[in-house]
Amino acid sequence: MPIDNFFTQASGDDGFASCEVSSGSPPWPPLANGGTRSVTINAGTDFGCMVRKYRSTFEEGSVGLIRFDTSAIPVGATILTADLVLHCTNKGSNGRDIHISWYDANNWPISIEDYEESNTPVADAAVVPIASFIAGSLTAFGLSNPQNVVAGGYTAFRMAVNGGDPAGTDYRIHIAEWDHPTAPAPRLEVSWELNAQQLRPDADLATAGWSTAPLWSKIDEDTPDGVTITGVAS
Repeated sequence: MPIDNFFTQASGDDGFASCEVSSGSPPWPPLANGGTRSVTINAGTDFGCMVRKYRSTFEEGSVGLIRFDTSAIPVGATILTADLVLHCTNKGSNGRDIHISWYDANNWPISIEDYEESNTPVADAAVVPIASFIAGSLTAFGLSNPQNVVAGGYTAFRMAVNGGDPAGTDYRIHIAEWDHPTAPAPRLEVSWELNAQQLRPDADLATAGWSTAPLWSKIDEDTPDGVTITGVAS
């Protein structure tokens, strides 16, 4: 059972989409009340990928977005478990949860359309209390529906604060992005297995029709380049 760790790999793999009303004491939510939407990538050492709901002298909502290149997992693999590991750089008040959903990686690059206003954002991957995050520390949690990891492609997530009008309270977390100079980037840990008639092709081997090839009990990892291995069904 292989276990692979995937990190964000470039600026823009993680960031956030937000909407803000910059002055006054506007009613909630910001987008419905004339707010301006924006996208932030590489927000800085302390503020990174922000997930927020706040209303006081100004108001802001934001959703965090993260994608991982999981193409190293062969197509057809069975995903057994998936864990998300995030480094919190800063946070606001406790009292609400972060709803994490599986998100279509085809939405990249991040755009203002990724911002969403909802009292009950989708949480088909995880629900994590803000209180679970400690500034300056890693938080790891298992994900529901791990079969949504995309073998042979990209796997992505959207994070949002649950609930409606924050009414003077600043519910937020900040997650270290790939761009952070010292803190670890977001990490996705996946365990998976291949079906009986599938193999994970070695880079040294000529590969064709693995899904229908006879089962190999062992392949020598040291097979030289240029050597073709063949088999006969018994």
